[in-house]
Amino acid sequence: TSALRDQYQRTCDGVLCVYDMTSRSSFEEVVWFREGVLRAQDAATVPTVLVANKCDLADTRREVMAEEGARLAESWGCCRFLESSAKSRINIDEAFIELVRTIRAAPGEANRRVHGHRRAGGRAKSGRSRGCTCS
Repeated sequence: TSALRDQYQRTCDGVLCVYDMTSRSSFEEVVWFREGVLRAQDAATVPTVLVANKCDLADTRREVMAEEGARLAESWGCCRFLESSAKSRINIDEAFIELVRTIRAAPGEANRRVHGHRRAGGRAKSGRSRGCTCS
């Protein structure tokens, strides 16, 4: 539902924006999605990784060139761009690892959230680094 999406957008630490490289409209929608997160968080930026999925079909069905994805990621600032294939498991783990790195490197509050609550210092109650939490 829309209310659930809005809550996730308000409380997320980072965004993995994935589009289908065989669909131009998918590429255009990912811009709208990220803008929704920025609006929900009332922020100028949010840790983001842009992923073009279905690279296994790139030779025969590509509609969005890699350069377009790279330019979009660059326009978002400090955003990594990857091409992936869920079917072939290409760059899937790398996308999530890069998102965690991006979140942890982010200045300010984004890298200090623990279970939906902000905690100074980026440490859990146990004193250990909290790593990645998914809300």
